[in-house]
Amino acid sequence: GKYDNENLIAACINVLSEVDHGERLELVRSFAHHNNWVIRLQAVMALGKLGTADDVPLLVDMLSDHEWWIRHRAAQSLATLPFIDHTFLEDTIAQLTDKYAIEALQQAVVEKMAIEKAIAG
Repeated sequence: GKYDNENLIAACINVLSEVDHGERLELVRSFAHHNNWVIRLQAVMALGKLGTADDVPLLVDMLSDHEWWIRHRAAQSLATLPFIDHTFLEDTIAQLTDKYAIEALQQAVVEKMAIEKAIAG
């Protein structure tokens, strides 16, 4: 059918994340639980660029994905959303029960702090 080329879907999500201004957010969200991990990966990365506060629960959920890359990118996406602060990230870590999710988000927090420190000089 129309949506069976998984590489094409992943590429399209990637393009959307570069050019879209939220018009296709629902479409991007719809691929977050796709059975192909490459498509899920592109979706969580796109949500890091396009996501709104409504996407935070979805990204937190993706921290428990069985693929390391998706956990890692979901954590990075959460940490880089402009409306997310350290308090929120620390509170989220405290509420998580999945050790892989905790590990992913802790790593993203460390990276976020290092980047902010570098920018501050």
